[in-house]
Amino acid sequence: MAPCLKVIITGFGPFAGVQNNPTQHLCEWLATEPSVSSRCNVEIIHAETLCVAAQDVDEWTQHQLCPLLEKESGPGCTILVLHLGVHGSATCINLERCAANMADFRSPDQRGCKLSEPIEGSSMQGLTRSTALDLERAASMLKGMGHQVQLSCDAGRFLCNWVYYRSLGLCQHSCEVPSQDRADEQNGHDQCQHQDSNRAAPGQHQ
Repeated sequence: MAPCLKVIITGFGPFAGVQNNPTQHLCEWLATEPSVSSRCNVEIIHAETLCVAAQDVDEWTQHQLCPLLEKESGPGCTILVLHLGVHGSATCINLERCAANMADFRSPDQRGCKLSEPIEGSSMQGLTRSTALDLERAASMLKGMGHQVQLSCDAGRFLCNWVYYRSLGLCQHSCEVPSQDRADEQNGHDQCQHQDSNRAAPGQHQ
């Protein structure tokens, strides 16, 4: 019997320069389209559109993601957390390898906060958290399906990076990392697309 793969998905709502955020629509579609779960042999256990604000992301990771990981984790079960973000000037899908412990908002978030500081603890400034998933193989599979994909080591310094950093901190300590073959099987459909934050146009993106 194949191991159980449960998926948690987030997108982002509107923000400066992006009033109609495609990740919101994609997140909603993935959560409601029955063929996604059946075709990919996964169980989508939670999908949510996040407000583009540091406070909201922190509240979500603390009050939604953390309890979900604790509740849904179990023997033989893998949880994949999929964050979708928009890159206003991208020409392909970016698979982000890592997130940095640094916020540097070029414009305020949706709550009016314009931060330029470590996400957590000045003593941890410079820390980078990386995914354990084999993104090289994921990118190869996606390219084989006709998608334009590249690997990235810069998720920006806005909310894409923020949620990725928070999520990796929880996942690295509390959830099981997928086996390489199982993760790659799903990555052909749903791999994390944390888009680079600081290169969006106009202004900035998540």
